[in-house]
Amino acid sequence: GEPYIIHPVAVAVILGGTEMDRDAICAGLLHDTVEDTVLGFADLELLFGATVGRLVEGETKVSKLPKMASQMDTSSNPADEQAENLRSMFIAMADDWRIVVIKLADRLHNMRTLQFMPVEKRVRIARETLDIFSPLAHRMGLHAYKTELADLAFATLLPNEHALLDAAVSSRLLSYQNDLASAQAQLEGALQADEWMHGRMRSVQVTGRTKSVYSTWKKLQRHHCGIDGIHDLVALRVVLNPEEHISPHISAHLAEEERLGGGTGR
Repeated sequence: GEPYIIHPVAVAVILGGTEMDRDAICAGLLHDTVEDTVLGFADLELLFGATVGRLVEGETKVSKLPKMASQMDTSSNPADEQAENLRSMFIAMADDWRIVVIKLADRLHNMRTLQFMPVEKRVRIARETLDIFSPLAHRMGLHAYKTELADLAFATLLPNEHALLDAAVSSRLLSYQNDLASAQAQLEGALQADEWMHGRMRSVQVTGRTKSVYSTWKKLQRHHCGIDGIHDLVALRVVLNPEEHISPHISAHLAEEERLGGGTGR
C-alpha cells in the first residue's frame, strides 16, 4: 500500500479545487484521523478548533451510513427507494453542508484509486457510488463531482461498454469543437448586444459542455438508439448573474442550456 498521508492530502486537494474554506480543507485532511489513530474528536477540537472537529465528526458519522443500511432489512423496499432514503439520510445527518462535500471528495479519491482493491470490493463500491454518491453530488450542485463519480463507476461495472462508448464519443467530439466555438461566440455576441441585459446582469457566462460517457450511455438505453441518435453530445450553458436590484425570481444561479443546431444539438 501507499503511505497513509496520500489519501487525506488528495481529499484536501480536491476540496481546495472546489474552493472550499480553510476549515473544510483542514477537515478533509483529517477526516480519517479518529478512525485510524489514537486521537479523538476532542483532541482535534483542541488542536484545530471546534469547527474542524465538528466537521470531522460529522464526516465520520455519515461514512457509516452505507454499512448501516446494508445491515437493515430492506426486502420490502425497491432498490431505487432504498438509495433515495440513504441519500436523504446523508443530508439529514449532516448539520453542515460541508460535511457532505468532504464525504464526496473522499469518495471521489477512493474511486480514482479503485483499481488497487479486490474485484468484489470494487464492484460493491462502484455500485454504491452510482446509486448514492453521484446523485448526492448532483443534489448538492457539484456537477464535476457527479460526472466523474458516475463515469468512474460505469467504467468499473461495465468496462467494455465504457471503453467502446468513450472512444465513440471522443471521436465525435473532435469534429464538433469548431461548431461549439462558433456557436459560443455567436451567443456571447448576441447576449452582449441585448439591451435588456444592460443594467440587469452583473455578468453573463457562456461555456461549452460535453455530455459525459455515463450520461450518454443512459440516454442510449432509454431511447434504444445508436450514438448518432444522441443530439446533445455538446451544448452551451449560459449562467446569468443578476444585479442585486433585480426581482428575486431571477436567481443568481439561473442557468439554461442552448443546444446547438437550432435547438436540436449535436
